[in-house]
Amino acid sequence: LSLVMAVQHPQRLRQLVPDLQESDGQDELISVLSWNILNEDSAVPKYFPWTDRECLKFAFRAPKQIVEMTAQSPDFICLQEIDQFRTYFSVQLSKHGYEGYFKQRTGSKTDGCAIFYNRDKYFLTTSVDIEYNDLANGRKAFTTENIAQIGIFGSPTSDDLIVVANTHLWWNPKTPEIREAQLIHLLGQISQLDVPPLTPVIVCGDFNSTFEQVQQMMDRSQSQLNLRSSYDFPKAFTKERYTTHTPHSHDEIDFIWHNNLLHPIQVMSIPPVSELKKQLNGTGLPSKTLPSDHLHLFIRFRKSNEKSVE
Repeated sequence: LSLVMAVQHPQRLRQLVPDLQESDGQDELISVLSWNILNEDSAVPKYFPWTDRECLKFAFRAPKQIVEMTAQSPDFICLQEIDQFRTYFSVQLSKHGYEGYFKQRTGSKTDGCAIFYNRDKYFLTTSVDIEYNDLANGRKAFTTENIAQIGIFGSPTSDDLIVVANTHLWWNPKTPEIREAQLIHLLGQISQLDVPPLTPVIVCGDFNSTFEQVQQMMDRSQSQLNLRSSYDFPKAFTKERYTTHTPHSHDEIDFIWHNNLLHPIQVMSIPPVSELKKQLNGTGLPSKTLPSDHLHLFIRFRKSNEKSVE
């Protein structure tokens, strides 16, 4: 698939915060981007009547998404609702130095999750695919076609490993018990990985839950991973916490979680709702300059060789 068009960076509502001085070379930095990029079946006027029809087309949105994905040269790119993995995104991101692997949703859907990684810095040693339908045990409501993927990555310059997981949890707000079962299953699968104790863990995705809801689910899971939200970080948010925005509401449902071997040092900020509304002329996402119904998250970590006591 060839999409040739001029792509401009969107008006900069967001900044990397805080500004970082040049690294002294002693710190190992790891950067991650996570983004629900809106699958083709859902990018229709029925669901987004406020968005110009041209701006919903894959050929319009996808090149802009590549620009946003690669602007900060993240080490890992975790995508949800990705279509055309082989025909478009793998081809385009390969030009920027990335390899990736894809897990399609179960059922009739063609989208799924993908993890891309900087092939000069990392290589995939092991991958685990999770189909949450396995939790159904005869319960039709739990057959949601949602999935997750876990990658264990090595580095050509050291023996260290890093775990990166990527998921899209069930959406229906009336059945939070399904999301909780899915998250508990994912955390359990990560905990069972055969990796050294001092291995960094990153969990990205669209959790379709608020920060408080995800934190409560993690607490109830009794997971020993001790994950924390990377965006629970000074200046990451203004007063409003959100990653999706419509003319009527805004919610924070996308997250990057990490264990205590990683220390966030920089994030891509979330703009005040008033500024976003001004750019969108009072409508919602996606738009001419913001090519998904979700904002992407970007985090830069400093890696520690010892567990934090925070």
